[in-house]
Amino acid sequence: MRKCVQTRNGKRGCTDIGEVSMSKRTFDLTSFGFVADEASRSYYRKQQGFMFVLLPVNSQYCLTTAVSVNGSYPDLKEMSEAKKLCEGIQSVTCAGYRVNFILKGRMGTEKFANNLAEALQFVPSFLKEKQCVGCSDSRPEPCVPGVYYAAGAVRLLKEEDYQQVVSSIARDVEEKNNKKENMVAGIVGALLGSLIGVAAILLISRLGFVAAVSGMIMGVCCLKGYELLGGKISRTGALICAGIMVVMVYMAVRLDWTLIIIRDLGWDFFTAFTNVHYVVKASDNTGNFIMGLVMNYLFTALGGAPSIVNAMQETDAAATAYVICRQEEEQF
Repeated sequence: MRKCVQTRNGKRGCTDIGEVSMSKRTFDLTSFGFVADEASRSYYRKQQGFMFVLLPVNSQYCLTTAVSVNGSYPDLKEMSEAKKLCEGIQSVTCAGYRVNFILKGRMGTEKFANNLAEALQFVPSFLKEKQCVGCSDSRPEPCVPGVYYAAGAVRLLKEEDYQQVVSSIARDVEEKNNKKENMVAGIVGALLGSLIGVAAILLISRLGFVAAVSGMIMGVCCLKGYELLGGKISRTGALICAGIMVVMVYMAVRLDWTLIIIRDLGWDFFTAFTNVHYVVKASDNTGNFIMGLVMNYLFTALGGAPSIVNAMQETDAAATAYVICRQEEEQF
């Protein structure tokens, strides 16, 4: 099978599509008539007047399309009948004109292949029975839309709608680039946000646990605090937030031990806080203190690092747009 593509730099070309690799595992979807877009990790195909896109959703895959019913949004109750009539469909969701059919089974398994084959045979007929017609994400007029990547999402759009989205992204990027980053205010915001993370660590510790969710809370609140007061967050800002998180996790562990000392020895807060290391050493709890600190750093890395990485990636994704399958072109 040949796939014609338009790359981000506008050049066109065709490549042979065989077994498509989306992760460490490979799975051949060309036998189902799909074409792959590696960058967005999506597959697409046109069938019976509808454009279908296969997208990853956690460990499963979603078969999505855009339809309208007499110029209106599809009804979720009507669409949900599909999971009762088709064994391969686990659930159905609707968002505007988009209908999402979540398939059973994991990508690469025989069960998934069977479920996908069953869904592809069932869904177009089901949609026509429900008087659905293919349309774009943004308007109900009947059409077979193109497939585009815009601002971090795969979109089903008419060509003119895509051009409007591209213009909107360009304006947003220009506005963001013109917006100055107030690093001092951002640091203040990050510190204020990290206090919520400290509170989460202390609360979870009081319950006798150390959890990655506290690190996630720390990461999200720290980044959002920086962005809210700093105006925007750059890669430098994200790294500053990472440094603040390191310091505040230590402060949270020290505060946790301060509360233990107040409870067990009856000292006032200032005395307990300033003498934490002395009491820990004198009571042979140095190992416990270090273990708690390491565990909190580990879980903060597990929960908070993805927040920092996502913040960096979202900045790039929000400014990215390209054609996966242009509306006017016949690909099948």
